[in-house]
Amino acid sequence: VQIIFVFMLFSAFLQISGAGDFFVNIANAVCGGFRGGPAKVSVFSSSLFGTISGSSVANVAVDGGITIPLMIKTGFRPHFAAAVEATASTGGQIMPPVMGAGAFIMAELLSISYGDVIIAAALPAILYYIGLYCMVDLEAVKQGLHGLPSSERPKVWWALKQGGHLIIPIIILLHQLIIAGASVQRAGFYSIASVVVVSWLRKNTRMGLYRLILALKEGAMSSVSIAAVCATAGIIVGVVSMTGLGVSFSSGVVALSKGNLFLTLLFTAIICMFLGMGVPTTAAYIIAAAVGVPALLKLGANPLAAHLFVFYFACISAITPPVCGAVYTACGFSQTSVMQTGWTATRLGISAYIVPFLFVYHPVLMLKGSLWEIIQASITATIGVSAVSMAIIGTSYFGNIRWNIFQRILFFGAFIGLITPG
Repeated sequence: VQIIFVFMLFSAFLQISGAGDFFVNIANAVCGGFRGGPAKVSVFSSSLFGTISGSSVANVAVDGGITIPLMIKTGFRPHFAAAVEATASTGGQIMPPVMGAGAFIMAELLSISYGDVIIAAALPAILYYIGLYCMVDLEAVKQGLHGLPSSERPKVWWALKQGGHLIIPIIILLHQLIIAGASVQRAGFYSIASVVVVSWLRKNTRMGLYRLILALKEGAMSSVSIAAVCATAGIIVGVVSMTGLGVSFSSGVVALSKGNLFLTLLFTAIICMFLGMGVPTTAAYIIAAAVGVPALLKLGANPLAAHLFVFYFACISAITPPVCGAVYTACGFSQTSVMQTGWTATRLGISAYIVPFLFVYHPVLMLKGSLWEIIQASITATIGVSAVSMAIIGTSYFGNIRWNIFQRILFFGAFIGLITPG
């Protein structure tokens, strides 16, 4: 709870200082002019803001009011626009360096360095966003959409001038944790203090007394709900541990799967998604780790891979019907059907349902291996997520060529083959 409070406070200080606006502006400046630009802005800005936010629902609430109406205005179907924002916001939870505070909890539970966690989580998170970006691009091709005119998007230099200094606290956070080796609390304190200091570099971001009090209030308020859920999660973990339920559960899963690792992963994934439904990222992960990890360790899975596996499925419960909190929030802006939007979000985030299985079998996707193996796996996996995007959307990147069902099945097969190392 102490770790969560520090980073909820850090997130609140960044948001009050104007970092959220900066992320949207820089995303608009970089991606807004491309075809389907507003959706790409959503992907980019949500990946930036989502990593420091401890909740995908909160991320949708912050970004969705800007990005979803803009996507609809430029021609995207309302349910698709809401699904893109929900999927992009959920992806922020698996994106280093902060991972919605999950990176720090994971390092604590595994007794390893924070750096090891974010290095292992980097490639799968990048693949998730490459896949989502490709699907947005293909949907724009399919619908014949264009980017925003230059008059409606800011210049990169202007966006950097207005808020570029707000990246400094994140750099300080990374320096303290990875290079200086400071504790999480110390790194969080320095980062929060640096937000206040650097905010004075520009008049529009300057944090006076009123903004400081507001940031403290917002940080405390956002921490209360998550702390309450985490406290409840702690009780559940304690019950699971004291009663031996965790051992019984893992033994039951292994017995049910007859010692087959794939079936054990499948059952664990389903259970983690159920446990994560409607629960903030960190609390969902804590519960899922207590219940799901022992079964995987029993079958010889790498401990870090096992934790990342349950973390992924606890996170993506936010876009998995029927209880998909991020989708419900996004639908408030798009006024669309939750189920239709939820299934669209599930398709857009398909790599997050498949990649975790692969990095349990192939640690090279967690950047564990020789340099050549890592480079080869990264290139083929990137081509693979590009292929699955064509399978899902059914359109070519070059010209409006529609693929038939047989071709789409072949592209999906190519995805499985290319994303599997070796």
